[in-house]
Order: sequence, then C-alpha cells, then structure tokens
Amino acid sequence: MSFKEYLINNFENILAKYNFQNLEERRTTFKEFEKEGLPNLKNEDWKYTPINFLYNNDFELIANPQLDITSFTKKKSNSYIPENSNIFTFCNGIFAENESINLGDVKLEINDDIFNNISDNFPDGQMKASLNNDIFYKINQSLAPKSNKINIVSNSNPTTIILAASGETSNSFVNSKLHISVDKNVETSIFIYYLNTNQKKVFINQLLEFEIKENAQVKIYMIENDDNYLINNISLQQLKDSNLQFHIFSLRGNFIRNFIRNSLDATGIQSVIYGLYLPNGNDIIDNHILMTHNKPNCHSNQQLKGIMQDKSRGIFNGKILVQKDAQKTDAYQSNKNILVTKDASIYTKPALEIYADDVKCSHGATSGFLQEEELFYLTSRGIGVEESKSLLLKAFANEIIEKVTEENLKLWLQKEIEILI
Repeated sequence: MSFKEYLINNFENILAKYNFQNLEERRTTFKEFEKEGLPNLKNEDWKYTPINFLYNNDFELIANPQLDITSFTKKKSNSYIPENSNIFTFCNGIFAENESINLGDVKLEINDDIFNNISDNFPDGQMKASLNNDIFYKINQSLAPKSNKINIVSNSNPTTIILAASGETSNSFVNSKLHISVDKNVETSIFIYYLNTNQKKVFINQLLEFEIKENAQVKIYMIENDDNYLINNISLQQLKDSNLQFHIFSLRGNFIRNFIRNSLDATGIQSVIYGLYLPNGNDIIDNHILMTHNKPNCHSNQQLKGIMQDKSRGIFNGKILVQKDAQKTDAYQSNKNILVTKDASIYTKPALEIYADDVKCSHGATSGFLQEEELFYLTSRGIGVEESKSLLLKAFANEIIEKVTEENLKLWLQKEIEILI
C-alpha cells in the first residue's frame, strides 16, 4: 500500500482513534491532499528533491507519545543545552511535561485549534500561496494532534525546544505544530532539536511558526542532528525594528527539507539566515527560502554553505522578493558548496524578484571541488592528503560556525563537524 493510500484508507479511523478536534476543517483540508496527491519531480519546487523514502518505507501515523526514556535521555545528553535553560519537550506533537523545565519566564498554551495560523496574517499573497500550496502543510493541518504555543514575554533565560518522535514497533509518521511568539522589546535565544527515540525509521512533518514582535532581538539555533526523514515548514513574521539571527545546522539526516518563509512586515527590520548542511551517504538535504520585503528600510542577508560527501545531494532554492512599497531595501543572498566526491551533487537556484526601484540587492552561488592548489600547498608541507582535505573543509564550514555568538555552542558544533568531515 502506498503512503497516499494508507492515509486515505485510514484517515477517518485516525481522527477517531486520537480524538482529534476541528473535524470538518481537517476533512476539508485532507480532501485537497486527496485531489492533489504527493509532489513529484514535475513540480518546480520538488524538481531535484525526490521523496523516494515515502515509497520505500511503510510509515504508520503515531500521534500518542510513547517516549523511550532511555534513548531520549542519551540523545538529549549528546545535544548542547545551555545552562539555566527553559526546556520544552514535545513527543509526537504532544507536550511532555515530565521531560520539560519551565523556569517561570515563558508561557505555554495548548489548544485544539490547529487552524489558527500565522500565515493568516501575512499581508503578502505570494507568501500565503507558497505555504497554502505546500501539500505537506496540508497534511500537517489535517493530522497534527494539537497546536502548541510558546510565548516569550520578557527577557528570559534561553529556551530549548526538543521535538521528539517516538513509536513502538513500526516506522512512525509524526505531525507536529508549534507556534513561538516573542513579545515586544524582548531579547532572547531559542535552541531547537529534532530527536528520534524510535528504534525504527521516523518521518517528521513539522510546522513551525515564529512571531517576532516590535523591537524584539532574537537568535534562533536550529540543529538537525539525527537520522530522521524531516519536512520542516517554517513561517516567520517580523514586525517593526525587530532583529533576527536564524542559524540552521543540518548535520545528520536521511532526508531533510527546510522551507523557510520570512515576511518582513514593517520598517527597520534586520533579518539574517546562516546555514550549514553536511549530507553524506545517500542523504538529501534541501533548503528553500522565501524572504519577502513588504516595507521600506529593511535589511536581510542569507549565507548558506554545503559540503556534499559520498553520493549525497544538496539543494538550495532561495528567493528575495521585494514588493513595490519596500524602498531602501538592502538584501543579499549567498550559497557556496563543495563537492567532496564525484558522485555527490548540488542544485542551487538563487533568485531576485524586485518591484521597487530604490534598493540594493545581490545574490550569487558557487559550487565546485576542493582546489588542487590548496591541497598541494598543504601536502607539500608534510600534511597527509586526507588530513589536508579535512582542514580545508573545516575552514570552509567555520565561516558559518563563527557567526554563532554562543561560545559553548560553537565549541559543540566544531566537535560534531570534526566527526563528520
């Protein structure tokens, strides 16, 4: 039975088994999935991102949390969690109170209304359309058990969010929705991890929403470092004079697709995305970014780097969209890649779409192999070939790691990368 057939045949049983609410809204959204089906390589957004894993594995939808404490504790201890951190753990989209710590400066809301979305407030039609046309977003809206909301309402300790997936004996399919709101004038850091505590394979279909209010100063560190199949729809909305640094590190993962949609909806916004992805084996890591400037006097910058090893594949598809009212926009985009082997591949497509006439915008992409001159320079000084390659790759990755201002996280990342390259 195909993945689509499994969902169609079991949809009503799933609604009843897990006592889901919003039944009519879920059914309406699911009918759209039934009609459209799963994306294929004819779809421009999926042209280089095959989802063969959905056809090669039988995934069973798991909504109730069955957290393997032994596995969870081990993987949590191997992750970097800052001292004095609020910790919010969610298992299969359900809040795991026993594995969470709230120091009192963050509010958590849980409700059944999964159809109250940040995208409803996007002023830009292209941004809304991009999300509403995403079939995995529709699946999430149909099958996510709860809507979880974290409200950071004052300058707080760091907040660590652990999105755990767990099952029993079968390959698990998990849908999870989380909304994070940072209040006016708040300065904070957020750390996000995806952990697989199942002994079998796990497919996580995640919806993350960030609402960054006026003059908030936010640093987000997203670390994808487990052998998951992950589709990650990330929606951000920034308001007046807010400042965002979004760091995304895709270190391990059988299949990762991050689609980041950021809507700059007021003046004076600063928005920076730094990314590093390191696929190996037959891994696929795909980063899609849509950065929309809707108002004047805003700055955005995207810098993503990839190191493709073995037979892995990397994809970067980024667009800067500048609307006609967004004069004095300052926007940049850069994607650089190294292919370690001849069997590795990268597909990169940076793009600008500009409707204002007083802007500074640029984009660029480079891909290639390690330079023979650099290797020769190192080997001629007595350094072995493999060690020389490793030194060059670490130097390449370090440009992104150096953007991290949390020193202990920087050290943790360097140790992880030491193992991977």
